[in-house]
Amino acid sequence: MPVNPTQGTNPTQAALVQRDPSRAVQQGAAVEGCKSTDATPAPTPALRRALCFDLGKADAQIVPQPPPSNTGWSQRPRDPVLLELGNIEIGSHLEFISLSDNPEATFESDCVRRLDFTGYDVGNRIGTLVLNPAEMATQGFQPGERIVVRQVDKNGNASDGIFVHLDPNGWASQQVRQSDDAGNQVTLRGGAIAFTDGMTGLAGASGAVRNVIGTAVRDVDGPKLLDKNVSLQTFQYSKDEYDVAEQLGRGETRNWVYSVLRRTHFNLAEAKSMLARADITPKAKETLDKLLANNNAIFDKIDPGYDPANAGKDGIIGDADFNQILSTGPEHRDVYLRLNKALEPGCSLRLQNSRSGQVFTATLGADQRVLALRLSDMKDGDPLILSFRDGAGNDGKPFAMEYSSSCKDGKASYNPLSVRYGGASIGRP
Repeated sequence: MPVNPTQGTNPTQAALVQRDPSRAVQQGAAVEGCKSTDATPAPTPALRRALCFDLGKADAQIVPQPPPSNTGWSQRPRDPVLLELGNIEIGSHLEFISLSDNPEATFESDCVRRLDFTGYDVGNRIGTLVLNPAEMATQGFQPGERIVVRQVDKNGNASDGIFVHLDPNGWASQQVRQSDDAGNQVTLRGGAIAFTDGMTGLAGASGAVRNVIGTAVRDVDGPKLLDKNVSLQTFQYSKDEYDVAEQLGRGETRNWVYSVLRRTHFNLAEAKSMLARADITPKAKETLDKLLANNNAIFDKIDPGYDPANAGKDGIIGDADFNQILSTGPEHRDVYLRLNKALEPGCSLRLQNSRSGQVFTATLGADQRVLALRLSDMKDGDPLILSFRDGAGNDGKPFAMEYSSSCKDGKASYNPLSVRYGGASIGRP
């Protein structure tokens, strides 16, 4: 799917990793990092439909429902991309970035492309975009493409971006009967599709609602990995840090601190104020003194420990931080595989430690672009093989790396997959 910076846009659906399986995926959700900076931004579009399809043949019909009344429309060139958005201002157009083409694309990069609406329902403020095969190829669209879309009004004000997945077959809830190229009757997955063509909902407007029959298509493109955005992050805690976490997370001090605060977390100012209390126990005072000693170094180290995916200090420590340290243990390493805009949303991945044989798995959902996967029993020099596939089951090219805690991104230069194997010579001339 080549990227042409002068071309238009395509929608995508996306989400995070290691999420709760019961968590609902928000197709069309606003994209973090793609927020509008305009003083008066255009309204954020609301996703209604995003699908890719093959147009049924002239004799196609829904089974058992009758075909649309305007059967002649299905004899026109096929329209394989349909995007329908609500909350659209008249005169606006769309801009998009493709995460399938470039997982780290932003609206500040040269990957932004434009699309113009082909239909508009004035009364309901619904914009429709339909592309034929030539236009689809020009924009670089493929079935299953995942993109971020935003609306730009006539004054150039941009909205927030939303994730959209150009669904190749999930929309196909009916059966379509039509003839194949040999004249035989076949039954395919598909459905009746109605969309706005031109302007409707306004007296004198010449637009109309078109009805076609579409059949499901296949996503056959494997996902791309930006291996430069893959890293192995190492977090290690000292005995002092472990001892403080044990006291504040399990011991007498924890019970005293939490009885005072009535909650399971606190910030630096609260820790200092607790030291001034007259009713502080000697053990609690000793632990809090240790926590605040040495320019608060322990506090700073403990603070981001439980969230290595972001590794950002929020100024608060508590049970989540202490449990992270206690589960790791003193003088032991906590290693995370981190993907930061390295794969398109919807991908699942599998990491195998070739030394230990351990396998770790995770899934990028439909509304986030960052993944952090905790690894266990990691030693310097471990060869790791990362394989991945998209939501349609297409495999990407695997990537291998060697873990090294001394390297900035945790990856040594050695690539285990670069080893050449000669193969068996049996049967060769």
